Amino acid sequence: MKKFVLMILLFASTSSFAVDPFEVERVERSCKHEKSSILRDRYGTPSCDHLGRLYELEREQQHIRYAREFNESQERIAATPQRIIVEHRIARQNGVGSGYRWNGNEGRYCNHDAAGYPTNCY
Repeated sequence: MKKFVLMILLFASTSSFAVDPFEVERVERSCKHEKSSILRDRYGTPSCDHLGRLYELEREQQHIRYAREFNESQERIAATPQRIIVEHRIARQNGVGSGYRWNGNEGRYCNHDAAGYPTNCY
C-alpha cells in the first residue's frame, strides 16, 4: 500500500512539470539515428520508446490544462452577478422606453425614462 501511494505521488510530481522542448528535440534526433542504425534489430530503439512516453505526457498535460480552463470558465459563468440579470428583466418589463439597458449612442449601460431618453449612465 505504501509503495502504491509513493508511486502515485511520484507520478503526480513528475506529471506536473512541463516537458522540456529541448529534451524532446534531443530524443527525436536520437530516435531518428537509432531507426537508421544497422544494430537496431539487436539493441532496439529505446529513444523512440522514450519519445512516445514524452508525447503521451505532453498530451496528458494538455488535456489537464484544457479541463482546468473549462472548469474555470464554467465557474466564471456560474459566478455571473444575478443583479445584472434581474435589472435586464426589469428593463424589459418596464416597456420599450424605460429601464436599464445598453445605449448604443452613449456606448454604455444607462437608465432610461419613459420616453426612452437616458437619464444616468454608468
